[in-house]
Parts: sequence; structure tokens; C-alpha cells
Amino acid sequence: MLNSVLDELKPILDRTKDYEALQCLGKLAFDKKMFKDSAIFLNDSLKINKDNLEIYKVLAKAYFESGEVQKATAEISNYLRANPNDIEAIVLLAKLLMLNQNSISQAISMLERLVAKGVQDFDVFKTLANAYYAIDNIKSSLSSIVSALNIYRYDAEALRLYSKLKAISGEVEAVETPAEENLAASVHSDSQASDVKQSEKLVSIIILTHNNPNSLQSLINSIHSVGSRYKFEIVVIDIASSEPTINLLKRLAISKNNFRFYRSNKRINFA
Repeated sequence: MLNSVLDELKPILDRTKDYEALQCLGKLAFDKKMFKDSAIFLNDSLKINKDNLEIYKVLAKAYFESGEVQKATAEISNYLRANPNDIEAIVLLAKLLMLNQNSISQAISMLERLVAKGVQDFDVFKTLANAYYAIDNIKSSLSSIVSALNIYRYDAEALRLYSKLKAISGEVEAVETPAEENLAASVHSDSQASDVKQSEKLVSIIILTHNNPNSLQSLINSIHSVGSRYKFEIVVIDIASSEPTINLLKRLAISKNNFRFYRSNKRINFA
């Protein structure tokens, strides 16, 4: 549907004047994972008005997702000159640097500076873990991924890396830090969530979602407001949603003990 709308709009847009329309279409295309179209619209909007710095960041992300590394690096570097403390932008630049084996150490230095400043951010630790793994620094990679999972423990990629690193480190060094012990206990606790006492019934409320975070938030608030005489958990299965929905799910996972979610990056139809 969106493809056909874009095809109809392209010929009638005035790419020298329709700034707001171009910006809106660029963001919409990005949310729908149409990254090349997003880059075209955002680029055209910046030719009209270069003052909206956030557009440079979205454009850099669109270039990154479409594999245009040099353009992504140029745009995010320009953005960081004006916003040097933007953590999301720093992580994106680090990911771009990691695509070049000779620049991985530079990416690590950038991320370690954030950690040294006391930044507690899931993406910072996860990216740092991947960077250390790329240079075979297993101990530092494991330490970083543990820090990431202690912030947010439902990311499939992070859990896979953790399992891989534990398998490797078992051959090298079988010592767990207190943070690892806490994480292991937490993961074990999650895996045993269904093993409740026979006298206590657990109701699992499973929700499938694709975008529409406002409705999802309202639904979850409604469930909690009604309550239940049974112990219950809410499990959301997310189908390739865009960033606003993912951010909501992360916040809920951190704030509510009986909430968890799983992500699928593959768009599938469901009833």
C-alpha cells in the first residue's frame, strides 16, 4: 500500500518547495523500513531547509540500513559536530566504524568513554560487546554483554552473544563476576516462571502487535487496572514494529515484573 502511495506522490511533489511533505514522507518511509526511499525524501528536504538537525540523524540511519556506509558516516559525523553528546548517534558512528577492521579500536574508545562517564545504556554495552568480540577480546566482550543484559534482558541477539561467549569463556576461564551471577539467576528465574505452585494459577496474556504503540499502551493499562484474582503475566509478540513501539516495549519490560516481549524482525501476516 505505501509503495503505491509513494509512487503516486513522487511525480506531483515539488522537491524544491514541499519541505514538510518531504520530511514527513522520509520519516514514514523509514518507519516502514523503506530506507532508500527515506533517504531520497530526507535528502530533498535538507536541500530546502538545512536547519533541522534531527533529519541528519534519521538520514544517517537510513543510509546505514540501506548499506551506504560512506554516506551514513558523513551524515552522522556532521550531526555529531553539533550534538556531540547524543548517545544514539555515537553508537551509530561506532557501528559504522566497526565495519572496517582497522577502525574497531576507535569504536571501542568512543564507547568506553561513554561508559567511563557513567552512561548506562543497553545499546552502548551491546555494541561494545560486539566490538570486543570482533577483535577476540572475549573477557571484555562478556563483561559488556552482561552489563547490557542487566539493563534489558529480552534482546535475542544479546542473549545469543551471551550464550556464545559463555561457551567460549568456559574453555578459557570459568569465573563468574557478581554481575554475571545476578544475570544467570535472573535468566534462570525467567525460565522457571511457569513452574508455579500447584495451588497458584498463572494466566499468560499473549498479545501480537505491529506498531500502534498508543493502543498497545492503553490495552496494557486496561489489563492492569482490571486486575485478576489469578497471578498473570503479559507476553507481547512484536512483529517488526518501528522504533516508537520498541521503545514502549523496553520501558514496560523494565518497569513491570510481569511483562516480557519477543521480537521478530521478519514481517509476517497474522490473524
